[in-house]
Amino acid sequence: MNARGLPAAALPHLQAAPHLQAAPHLLAAPLLVLALSGCGRQADPSVHAMELGDGWQVRGSTDTLWIPATVPGTVHTDLLAAGRIPDPLTGDREAELAWIEDEAWIYGLDFDVDPTLLEEERLELVFEGLDTWASVTLNGTGILEADNMFRTWRADVRGALRAGANRLEVRFAPPAAKGAERAAAHPWPIPHQEPDARGTRAFSRKAAYHFGWDWGPRFATSGIWRSVRLEAWSGVRVTDARVSSLQMRGDSALVRFAVDMESAGDGDDASVRVGIRSPDGSFRAVVEDVAVPAAGGPVAWETTLVVPGAELWWPAGAGRGSPRLHDVEVDAVQGRRWDRRAVRVGLRTVELVTERDSVGESFLFRVNGEPLFVRGANLVPPDHFTPRADSSVYARLVADAAAANMNMLRVWGGGVYLPDVFYDLADQAGILVWQDFMFANALVPGDSSFVSSVAAEAEDQVRRLRRHPSLALWCGNNEIAEGWANWGWKADYAPDVLPQVEAAYHRVFEEVLRGVVARLDGGRPYIPSSPRHGWGRAESLTEGDSHYWGVWWGMEPFRAYAAKIPRFASEFGFQALPDMVTVAAFGSVGTGTDGAAAEGAPRSLSDPVMRAHQKHAAGYETIRTYLAREWPVPPDDSLDAWSYLSQLAQAEGVGLALEAHRRSWPRTGGTLYWQLNDTWPVVSWSGIDSFGRWKALHHRAQEVFAPVAVLADAWSDTVAVWVAADAPVHGTLEVRVLSFDGGTLATSAVDTSADGAAAELVFRESVDRLLPAGTDPRSVVVEASFTTDDGATHRDLAFLVPPAHLDLPDPGMRVVEASAEADGWRVTLTAERLAYGVRLSVDGVGARVSDDFFHLLPGDTASVLVTPEAPVPDLPSRFRLRSLRPS
Repeated sequence: MNARGLPAAALPHLQAAPHLQAAPHLLAAPLLVLALSGCGRQADPSVHAMELGDGWQVRGSTDTLWIPATVPGTVHTDLLAAGRIPDPLTGDREAELAWIEDEAWIYGLDFDVDPTLLEEERLELVFEGLDTWASVTLNGTGILEADNMFRTWRADVRGALRAGANRLEVRFAPPAAKGAERAAAHPWPIPHQEPDARGTRAFSRKAAYHFGWDWGPRFATSGIWRSVRLEAWSGVRVTDARVSSLQMRGDSALVRFAVDMESAGDGDDASVRVGIRSPDGSFRAVVEDVAVPAAGGPVAWETTLVVPGAELWWPAGAGRGSPRLHDVEVDAVQGRRWDRRAVRVGLRTVELVTERDSVGESFLFRVNGEPLFVRGANLVPPDHFTPRADSSVYARLVADAAAANMNMLRVWGGGVYLPDVFYDLADQAGILVWQDFMFANALVPGDSSFVSSVAAEAEDQVRRLRRHPSLALWCGNNEIAEGWANWGWKADYAPDVLPQVEAAYHRVFEEVLRGVVARLDGGRPYIPSSPRHGWGRAESLTEGDSHYWGVWWGMEPFRAYAAKIPRFASEFGFQALPDMVTVAAFGSVGTGTDGAAAEGAPRSLSDPVMRAHQKHAAGYETIRTYLAREWPVPPDDSLDAWSYLSQLAQAEGVGLALEAHRRSWPRTGGTLYWQLNDTWPVVSWSGIDSFGRWKALHHRAQEVFAPVAVLADAWSDTVAVWVAADAPVHGTLEVRVLSFDGGTLATSAVDTSADGAAAELVFRESVDRLLPAGTDPRSVVVEASFTTDDGATHRDLAFLVPPAHLDLPDPGMRVVEASAEADGWRVTLTAERLAYGVRLSVDGVGARVSDDFFHLLPGDTASVLVTPEAPVPDLPSRFRLRSLRPS
């Protein structure tokens, strides 16, 4: 097999392929090989790849005991699997397990090599990811020194590799100690927004969140976190294939396709024959001879393809098409060597439009020339120990984002560049990716070795990701420009040092990263930092993207979201506790108030485990403050009530922002809330917890981001209703005022439409004119229903007073029917009177509920699908219903 998985036996099949029959000159080399096969010569694949994932062991430098290791993996998960440590992500274990980051760890592998591999021209060991400070030896010979988690490392092992038995060892130095060593040699200190007692993370090209964040623990792990392989190759190999540019000419697309190759310099010919085709026949095959340097090295080839009747790649929510992908195969033949790469590409253009206007400066995306309202969330690594998240985890996250009608996810700069599978899934789902480079909340060193490492990292990642049509934007960093401008960092430096600090920032984010993107991915937008202005500055609402933290950090009321609307909202949010099944998983060992061990699920906010799984210093106090303004405040020992009420507050508070942003389109180009997911079981800003359980926020996002959404709001004695749609739509809006027991107090109907270009304000009325005289606003709800011409109905509800002031009756909720289906239980609910914030759960078991945390009008029914995470006998007997006013 070669590195792309094409066996030599497949080569004769190329002769019969229809696309090659149309291009006989490509067949010359394969036919020659076949003709000579009877004389003992055969066509050979260029690359022989030997995966080195099995059989690894690990030990500490002060230990003689080797334990089994998983590669890709981390030392923490290896120690856990061996029973050497408890689960780091449960209980309160940061202090208990802090010793792991202070140890040097040695990974070892014994493997055998077929002697024929040594006959190849090139022999390389390839590490896709080493975390982080690593010295690699092969048979006792040093072959590699690594200092960057985000790079691919290649080592020439000719001279060190042997036929037969070989010994490979990777020694990881303690990450904090190495960072401290670099920091001590640097001419100025580097401040951080997030607490890092050792102040060294900025000097390590390592995931920043490993050192702790206000939603994550400090477990600064080490390990071989991505795959390892031995590559033996000769001739020429294909290293990349992608669409480099696209122009539309009527219904046809003029596609510039780029192929990168590498020659070992040992080919029989001074040229390589390169062919490209689409197996589905969407465009014609092209074959050319390309000159190869005699000494070997990189070989680049570009060709222009005409695709008649081109099917473009469209993101979700564009209202114009699907995320169409085309399969493309590239063959390269040099002498008797050949290689092939198969890729999936999308034909589309993407622009970031930043133009001066009457407000300030726009910040919106155009895809295929059409403006797109962006809606989504920020993504953090789905597991603190990143390699543990397999393809199924990313599939679930992307599916959950798509289910909530999102069309963009921001890969945040304090985590990691995600694996290929995530971007492949985003391509398929039509979800754009805002990609941060991995810098967050800390200034950068200015020494040449650091900058060189960053440049190499950027080249690796840009080359790896640029083929994806989902990739919409490169962003240099998260909040470093804001920290420099607004967080007092400048006060840490003497006046003569300030220019050097600023020069280091400029060199990395304005020169190196911008230059790499321009050179390797020039059609993609780049911005140096997010946000452009801090949330305390007026410009943050008139130009650039904004991280609006006036709500939460600034303690402003939720209603501020409706008044302070930016051009593009790239961060904002509010915390909530996760599901109680997740809270129970915090569990296990903590330290009680008497100093004794405490086990089991936490029972109060003051429980040490609950404190350990709330990383914001004033998190619970902040939630309590917001609840006290508009919601009931439960006692600290009622965690179930805290989970339920904090989720309702999060959904309705952040939902105000989502609504305000969508109805402000196109003034507001998009909205990405903080945050989609979690790295571990925790109280955080996420809409989906670390087990994949949706909070109320994700359900609310699903409603606001729907292709057709009714957005009803009540404020300052006014009720207003907007209709937002991805494509033009027409229908009738009916607005009713209902009592909580089901009586209709007032009604009005409006014939209306939305053109898909902007949300339409279709109804506005003062509360005094809307309500009949003498009506108590605490006991009514406003229902806005939009029925389209095709009969579909879309609805939203608005209340006239905060939830704590509502005069809610006993709703009389009950399950009408529950029946088993192939993928869960279909449950029908009803309520005699208004049920506010209906929550359906299963006692003691996590379950996915298709619609949850919704309001149920008197006499209405709701049908939901309940899918338990584990088999549950007599499931209907364990259903639990609750609302803001319990039955």
